[in-house]
Amino acid sequence: MNKPTPQQIADAIKASGYLIEQEVATTLESLNFHVQTNRAFEDTDEAKSREIDVSAIQRMHHDPENHNDVFAELICECKNSANPFVFLMRKRTPRDEALTPEEYVFPVGKYSVAILNPLGTPGAKSLRVATAFHHLELAKHNYRYHGDSKAVQFAKIVRNKGKWEAMHERLYDAIFYPLVKALLARRKEARVHASAVWLFFPVVVTSGELYQIDTSPAELKPESVEHVSMARHIKSKAIDGVFNVDFVTQAGLPNFISKIIPFAQRVGEMVKSRPELFRAPPR
Repeated sequence: MNKPTPQQIADAIKASGYLIEQEVATTLESLNFHVQTNRAFEDTDEAKSREIDVSAIQRMHHDPENHNDVFAELICECKNSANPFVFLMRKRTPRDEALTPEEYVFPVGKYSVAILNPLGTPGAKSLRVATAFHHLELAKHNYRYHGDSKAVQFAKIVRNKGKWEAMHERLYDAIFYPLVKALLARRKEARVHASAVWLFFPVVVTSGELYQIDTSPAELKPESVEHVSMARHIKSKAIDGVFNVDFVTQAGLPNFISKIIPFAQRVGEMVKSRPELFRAPPR
């Protein structure tokens, strides 16, 4: 035949992955997010215009009197795949707890905090600098800090010459870099709104399955999960930092949203009760 049948057209669209973007957008709209698909951003690393599959924003707090707002924004890449992702897990360390997320933007980025002497009073000129995330003690409200394990590597399980293999080549470049570049572009745009708090959540939504494996026992036992968080250090000419990406199954997306909303609401409550802490210094 010289042209496809309607069924062949429908099958081609299903296989392309276009539908998962629309389905994810519909799910997020049902959860009270303002959604935009194929949102453009500037890739400053390569001076090109690129697109993120789904952008979803929800305002968590609005205070016109103090000019304070809190926004939660998902930056989503959608992956239509029959192949599962598998994550290798290790115990979290004190260094992991001390890291400051790159994904959250505050009007006041750092605070000077008095260091108490042994008598419990501030010492002379004893100050330390704390990032907003740690000064406001937000880790105890953030879902990424609730578990005792972390993902350190991941792979896709693929069929090759009759056997299943763990493939990781180019996965980081294909998944982490586009999301981090989109995050940095949005973070730059968000800083124009000097009095607002922006909580960004880079997310990979997959139609496939997710597994995690605790690498401590001698016998490896893959565990099926809906959500895995992973931090990755990226260092290039234009990028240097540790960035968090959440991997979520399409079916588990509503449950994932139920994890981030309490954190965003808690930040909104803090802004409401202590607006002076979130007042940007005059330029």
